[in-house]
Amino acid sequence: MEGRDIFRDDLDRGTFVKMLSQAKKAHDFHVFAYCLMGNHFHLLVQVGEPPLYSGMHDFLTRYSQYFNRRHSHQGHLFQSRYTAPLCRQDSYLRTLLRYIHMNPVRAGLVMDPTDWSWSGHNGLIGRTIDPLLDLSGLAAIRGETLAELRSAYLESIAGSTGDDIGIEYADGKADKILPDAPPLTLLARHAASKFGLDGEELCGGKRGRSFSAAKLAFIEQAHRHGYRLKEIAQTLNCSPAAVTLLRQRRS
Repeated sequence: MEGRDIFRDDLDRGTFVKMLSQAKKAHDFHVFAYCLMGNHFHLLVQVGEPPLYSGMHDFLTRYSQYFNRRHSHQGHLFQSRYTAPLCRQDSYLRTLLRYIHMNPVRAGLVMDPTDWSWSGHNGLIGRTIDPLLDLSGLAAIRGETLAELRSAYLESIAGSTGDDIGIEYADGKADKILPDAPPLTLLARHAASKFGLDGEELCGGKRGRSFSAAKLAFIEQAHRHGYRLKEIAQTLNCSPAAVTLLRQRRS
């Protein structure tokens, strides 16, 4: 779920977690993973008899009312309805756990998921006690002990990088989706630094072999993260045709 900022500080995040904990008990669902970012969140849940939408509607309404009161905000907090892809195959669970908890790393907020306090990562690996997580239920689904679950998850994280693009789980089939992509300006700075350039120079319309190589690296990363051609071109201060031509020259 993405839109304007829905968490402005740790009090907001703590309130969100508290309300989520209350909601899962009231509406009979289990939380296996979560991650709170700035303008969106991710949850991996197992639903019970009540449909998920009823619990989510009540929960998000309560949080919106809290946020609006505290920050004197008017209008809708959430800009669109949440999406709820379905994970039907256990073989996808470990990748999905990694994808959710690696969000802050992909966004460039931290170097390691253990450094992000507002996710289920530290609870899952046993570094902290996280009452929001239903780890015994998750281990049972995977047919593992809690120790085995943690070991498999840590192995998965060890082989992961911030460049993981993520997977959508719909009807048991894994497909590439738009991830929680870093801002284009951050991608530009990273691409420029690899060629000894400044991000502002890269986006300033300058030309030359080194600039072309850095621009191409940026374009490929931005494209991989799902950004549209028009957005990429605007960041580079050039036309969409110029972006297309640069990619064609490479091939």
